[in-house]
This record gives sequence, C-alpha cells and structure tokens, in this order.
Amino acid sequence: MGKGKLSVYSFLPLGAAFVWGMGFTAQIFASGSIQPFFYNALRFALGGIALLPLVFLLDKNLKPTFKITVKYGIATGIILCMGASFQQIGLTLTQSAAKGGFFTALYAVLVPFIEAIIFKKRLSKKIYIASVLSFLGLFCIFISSESVKSLLQITFGDILLLINALCYAFHIIFIDRVINKVSPVLFAVVQFLTVSVLSGVICLLFETPNVEAIRNSCIPIMYGGLVSVGCGYTLQVFSQKSRTPVLTSLLFSAESVVALLGGVVILKERLSLMSVTGSVLILISIILIQLIQAKQTYNNSYA
Repeated sequence: MGKGKLSVYSFLPLGAAFVWGMGFTAQIFASGSIQPFFYNALRFALGGIALLPLVFLLDKNLKPTFKITVKYGIATGIILCMGASFQQIGLTLTQSAAKGGFFTALYAVLVPFIEAIIFKKRLSKKIYIASVLSFLGLFCIFISSESVKSLLQITFGDILLLINALCYAFHIIFIDRVINKVSPVLFAVVQFLTVSVLSGVICLLFETPNVEAIRNSCIPIMYGGLVSVGCGYTLQVFSQKSRTPVLTSLLFSAESVVALLGGVVILKERLSLMSVTGSVLILISIILIQLIQAKQTYNNSYA
C-alpha cells in the first residue's frame, strides 16, 4: 500500500476513538469506589492477559523480533503508565468525562510541536493558528466552570489532564517510530503488563487495595480492561502500522466527541454555551492540525 492511500488500517482508529471516548465515563464511575492506581493495575492486567492468546495467532515469526519487541514494549508501557495515571487521577478530581476527553485529545495539537523541537521540523502558520484556537477553547471551558472564574484559577485536576495529554503525545510519537520493528500483538501485551506492574507497585505503596473495591467497580474494570485497553490500545497499535499515520491521528481525536456525548447522556453532565463553544474550538484546532499534516504527507509521498 502506498502512502496517501486509504486501507483498512485507516479506519481502525474510529473503533479506538469510540471505546476510548466511552471509557472516560467508565473511568469516572470507577473513581467513586476504587483508587486510581489499583484500577489501572487491574484493567491493564485484564487487557494484557485477555490479549495474550492472540500473540500466537496473529504475530508471525516471533523469534527475530522478540527481544526488541519486549524492549520497546516496556519503554512504551512506562510512557503509557504515566499518561494513564495522570488521566485517572485527573478524572477522579474533575469528575468530567467531557473535560477529560477534550484535554486528552490535545495530544493532536502537541504532537507536531514536539516533533518540531526534537526532529527540527518547521511549523506552518496554520499550525500556530490551530494552537491559538485550542487555547481559546481551553479558556472558554475554564471560565464556564462554576469553580473556575479565570485562567489563573486552574484546578489541580485540570493540570493533571493536561500532563496526561503531553504523555499521550509522546506515546503516539514513540509508537510511530518503533511499530514497524516489532510484533504488534506481543508489543501491546508487553506495554499493558508493564503498566499493570508499575501501577500495582505504586498501589501497594500508597493505596489500600481491597476485594470490596473490585466488587463495586466490576463493570468499569471489565470495560476498562477488555474494551478500552484490550481493544482500544490494540487498535491503536495496528492503526499506527498504516502508511497514513496522520489520518489515523485525525480519527483518534474523535474520542473527544464521544467523551462529550457520553458525559452528557450517561453522566448527565450539563454543559454551558461557553463550554460547548470551547469544546468546538478545540475540536476544530485538532482537525485543522491533522488536515495540515495530511496534506504534507500526501505531497511528500507523491513529490
């Protein structure tokens, strides 16, 4: 498949976007009865174990790539653990699926800036415009909150969600650069189990895990493990094998819309006009940046 052409990989992120977006609602439900690191340890363990049998069915010729797959899987798992931890704690504090979804989706805005700094890539004026739109959107969301009257009064939960977006930006960049060197399903399993082990260690040190918490959060754990982790992040891995990674990122950003709808329909979140305006501005900025990069990818492919 040549660059710039659509394939089945180009549409896999739609599935990931949906399960991730609805996952914010499950994570907020879980936050009421189970501590953040305990929840992440359980759901990532469940996702990794459930996926393990598929390693032998879908990964071909594991031996040549086994060591490098494990190496990169652990490294990526560390990054994912940081993102998942900041996200779950941030959602616990903000109790907003809509806010969590849109803050997380800012990785689409952060990715080109990180690549510009690390890989010395030049940014177009349109990218700066898109970034301004995203921050205007944040401003609208902040001032629409009952407890936040200005940008000088950002909550701790908001800060954690912003850090989470930065972590996921690095997560996407790292996967883009290693995915063609590894066995994808084993890679996914290793990163999931890495997150589970790290979260479990932190849980044992700072939290009080108990069986009752598992019983009270059974459904969110099942959804978070089997669907958000097992399906969502695995779809991400296969999606990023596509020769059209920018289109993939664009479709990933749809999770913010699903999170918004999930928060309104399931959690009965009330969004003011300013909050909706801010969310729309962020989504426009995300789409604009991805369309800019898609055009550049197409031009480079057929130059």
